[in-house]
Amino acid sequence: LWLTFRVNGWAGKRLSASAATHSRKLHLGGLRLFDAGQVFRLTRRLFSLVAWTIAIVFGSAWLSFVLARFPYTRPWGEQLENRLLGLVTDLLLAIVGALPGLAFAVLIFVIARVLVRIAAIFFDQVERSESKLGWIDADTAKPTRRIFNFVVWVFALAIAYPYLPGAETEAFKGLSVLIGLMVSLGATSVIGQAFNGFILMYSRAYRAGDYVRIRENEGTVEALGTFVTRIRT
Repeated sequence: LWLTFRVNGWAGKRLSASAATHSRKLHLGGLRLFDAGQVFRLTRRLFSLVAWTIAIVFGSAWLSFVLARFPYTRPWGEQLENRLLGLVTDLLLAIVGALPGLAFAVLIFVIARVLVRIAAIFFDQVERSESKLGWIDADTAKPTRRIFNFVVWVFALAIAYPYLPGAETEAFKGLSVLIGLMVSLGATSVIGQAFNGFILMYSRAYRAGDYVRIRENEGTVEALGTFVTRIRT
């Protein structure tokens, strides 16, 4: 145990410092993706977690070995050893058993991502063109894209849900019901506002560039969205 924590303290600090140094080089559009201090603390905690896991395994193995040396405590040692081996075996079997379902779920989300990308090409062409394609034109292409993306991702989640690890457990089902209830109760006004925004866009009450007066606000419509209409007064 002493050696484990000494190695964790020595190697953890150096590897965490190296990770923090490399994180400063990661930028996206001129914006730093990770804070060096947060990366250092996160990696230190990960190394500490690994060290404590090794310590618990070694401690349990040592305790079961010592208890098995004496006739009176031998049943305790054998029971502790069997329980530890059973826990590790169940964990490994659960990981191996969840891999096929997890791979299938990832495949479903990848297919959904491809469909969204293909649809984005189509909607981008509609937005850039002046011609009208059925009931979709440059003004309704953006809300139609959002509705299509929402339907695709919800459908993908519904298909992939049974294949997620732990989806058949009662805890997972209860958590899903709780989250659904929270969303349904808390997002009622948000959904109503979203429908109002879609109605305005599909009814073409006003478009970007129109000069409008809405109550005390008067000006040119700059952008028309699902939740927000921006007017330059």
